[in-house]
Amino acid sequence: MATKSIGRYLIPLLLALVATGCASVPSRDEVVPRLPEPATFEGAPAAPAPAPFWERFDDAALPGLVAEALEKNDDLRLAEARIAEAQALLGIARADLFPEIGARLGGNRTDPGVDSPPDMQTATDKFSLQGTISWEIDLWGRIRALRGAAAETLAASVYDREAAELSVAANVSRVWLGHRVTSAQLESARSTLKSFGEALGLQKDRFDAGVIDDLQLQQATAEEASALATVKTLELTYLRERHALAVLLGKDPAEIDGDTLPVPAGVPAIPEVPPGLPSELLTRRPDVKAEEARLMAAAGNLAAARTAYLPSLSLTGYLGSETRSLGDLLKSGTSIWSIGADLVQAIFAGGRFRSGIELREAQQEQVLAIYTRAVRIAFREVYDSLVAQRSLREAVAARQAELRAREKALELAGLRYDAGYVGYLEVIDSQRFLFATQQQELELRRSALQNAVDLMLALGGGWEEGDGE
Repeated sequence: MATKSIGRYLIPLLLALVATGCASVPSRDEVVPRLPEPATFEGAPAAPAPAPFWERFDDAALPGLVAEALEKNDDLRLAEARIAEAQALLGIARADLFPEIGARLGGNRTDPGVDSPPDMQTATDKFSLQGTISWEIDLWGRIRALRGAAAETLAASVYDREAAELSVAANVSRVWLGHRVTSAQLESARSTLKSFGEALGLQKDRFDAGVIDDLQLQQATAEEASALATVKTLELTYLRERHALAVLLGKDPAEIDGDTLPVPAGVPAIPEVPPGLPSELLTRRPDVKAEEARLMAAAGNLAAARTAYLPSLSLTGYLGSETRSLGDLLKSGTSIWSIGADLVQAIFAGGRFRSGIELREAQQEQVLAIYTRAVRIAFREVYDSLVAQRSLREAVAARQAELRAREKALELAGLRYDAGYVGYLEVIDSQRFLFATQQQELELRRSALQNAVDLMLALGGGWEEGDGE
C-alpha cells in the first residue's frame, strides 16, 4: 500500500514538473550567420561529391596508397580518440536528464551505557534496506542545453576526423602525383644524358682525328656534365619523395627498397572541372561543418549559463524496510518511505553567475570569429584554385606547343649539321633548349596536378560525373 500511495502522488508531480522544462537554445538559423556568397564560381561543380577525389586521377596505385595512409595515420588515431571522448561526454550529459536510482543497506548497534535508566540499558540493533532516488528537474532547459552542446561537440569531432582524412588523402596525392612527375623528369634527364654522352664520344673521336677544335669538344663536355648534374639532382628528389611517401604510409623510410612502394610510370592526365554553381560548397566541407557545430555548442553552453540565476528543483526519496532483525528486512509491515523536494534559489554569489555568462559569451564570440574566418578561407581557396586552374591549363598548352617546336628544331638542326650547313654548336643548343622545355613542361604539369588536388579539397572532396553545366 505504501508503494501505491507514493506512486499516486509522485508520478503526477514529476510529469507536471517535467512538462514545465523548456529548451532555451536559439535555433541554427539564429546562431549561424549567413555570409554573402557569390552567385557562381565559374568552373566549379554544382553538386556534392561523395566519391573520393583521389579516384578521379588516372592512377591505379593512388587509391591503395591513400587507403593505407588512412589506416595507419597518427592524426586519424588522435581524431578517433577525440570522437570517443566526445561520445563519453555526451553520455554523461544525457544521463543528467534521468533520475539516479540506488540501493542502500545499513545496520547499527546502540549501547546506551551504564548511566542510562534501567529500562534503557539493553543494547539494540537496527537494520535497514532502502531503494533511493534523486532527480534534478530540468525546469529551465539547462541540462537539455548542455546535452545539445555535447552532441554538437561530438559532431564537430566527427567532422574533424573527416577533414583529417581529406588532408591525409591530399598529402598522399600531392606527394605521389609529384613523384610521378619527378620520375618522368628523371627519365627525360637520363635520356638526354645518354644523348649528350654519345655525342661527347663522337666529338672526342672527331677531335682526335683533327676534324674539330678544342672549343667544340669542351662544349660537348660541358653539356654532358650539365645533364649529369640534373640527373643526380632529380635522383635525390626522387628518393626524398619516396621517403616522404613512406612516412605518410606509416612506414620507416628504410622500407622503401623492393616492392614496398609502387614504381611510378608516366604522368597522369589533369582532371577537368565541369562548370556549374557551388550550391553546396560550404555544407560539404567538413572543416566548415566542424566550426558550425562548435558555434552551436557554444550557444548551448551560453544558454545553460544563463539559467544560473534561476532556481533549481531536486527531488529525493527512498522506499525500504527497517527492522531490529536482519532476517525480518523483507517481511511486510516493516516498510519505510520518504519523499522530498528542494527548491534552491541563489541570492548572492559575488558576481560568479554574471562572470560565467560573460565567459560563455566571450567563448561564443571567439567561435563565431573562427567560423567566419573558416568560411572566408573556403571561398578564397576555391577562387585561388580556379584561377590557377585556368592559368596553368593555358601555360601547359603553351609549353607543349613550344615542346613540339623544339623537337622539330632539333630534327632540323641535325639534318643541317649532317649536310654540313651548320656547326655542331647549333645541334647542342637545340638539344639543350629541348631538354629545358621538357623539364619546364613537366614542372607545369606538376603544378597543375597539385592545384587539382587543392581545388578538389577546397570543394569538399571533388564532384560526381555529370555535375555542372
